[in-house]
Amino acid sequence: MVLGFSRDAYYEIVKHQDIRTWCSCHIHAFEHFAGVPHIVIPDNLKSAIIKASFLDPLANKSYADLAKHYGFQIDPCLPGTPEHKGKVESGVKYAKNNFLPLRTFKNFTDANRQLRAWNTETARKRTHGTTRRVPEELFEGYEKEALVTLTFERVEIPIWKRLKVYRDIHIQCDKAYYSAPCELRGEYVEARKTDSQVAVFYDNELVAVHVPVPTGKRQTNRDHYPAEIGQY
Repeated sequence: MVLGFSRDAYYEIVKHQDIRTWCSCHIHAFEHFAGVPHIVIPDNLKSAIIKASFLDPLANKSYADLAKHYGFQIDPCLPGTPEHKGKVESGVKYAKNNFLPLRTFKNFTDANRQLRAWNTETARKRTHGTTRRVPEELFEGYEKEALVTLTFERVEIPIWKRLKVYRDIHIQCDKAYYSAPCELRGEYVEARKTDSQVAVFYDNELVAVHVPVPTGKRQTNRDHYPAEIGQY
């Protein structure tokens, strides 16, 4: 993540580009900067943007939840315009050319530890090729105070899934089963799962809330059965 004015940056090496990794990297970047940019300009990868569009892009629901929690606006790059993310691409090229050569890593954790140290000791203190200023000085002197205040509470990264309510009035979410109102048998609902909760929505209305259970287990609310079954 590169800040547009100072060119101060946060770097992290990851193994995946899924939604959980994507959101986690944002959280780590915000905590690194001790603040949140008002606008974040992502590429059109699926973890960020479900449907790229010049006029009406559709954000991934999990990413939209993250933006709402931290108070930033998602303004994705226009489709087919890689130059719009030039600041990030230049930062990646700089890291590859300056950080990686002649280094060895014991493991994945060690690689990120060295990367953080390099960012603190080298990248932030260099004279930037475009601004001709030191990123750390511009950030501390101007940009830091312009960021949105970082909320104390870390968000639980939500994973959204569109699921069918089966004849036994349960949905299958991550190989576990959760009940929904019997009237929704055969319908598709939206399940929002975090580490502490599984919330079920139908037509944008909350219809069920459950505590996550292990693989193969069931979480059933007796009130979701038809009245003649739920009475005993």
